[in-house]
Amino acid sequence: MRRTEYLQEVRRMRFEELYLSWQERRLSQEEAARVLGACCLINKCYRRNSILRKRCLIKDVTEAG
Repeated sequence: MRRTEYLQEVRRMRFEELYLSWQERRLSQEEAARVLGACCLINKCYRRNSILRKRCLIKDVTEAG
């Protein structure tokens, strides 16, 4: 695995962990975005990523069923 692939995988895992924390109401969107390092558009960036994540989950579930 190349360094760039490794770093992308780490970012994905961090996002998933924070997304679950947000769903469980342990973190706000702003707190999760800050942990991810989103700067100027904190809520917008996190919201966009969480919407994309939901779409992926829905797609995975519908394809599996």
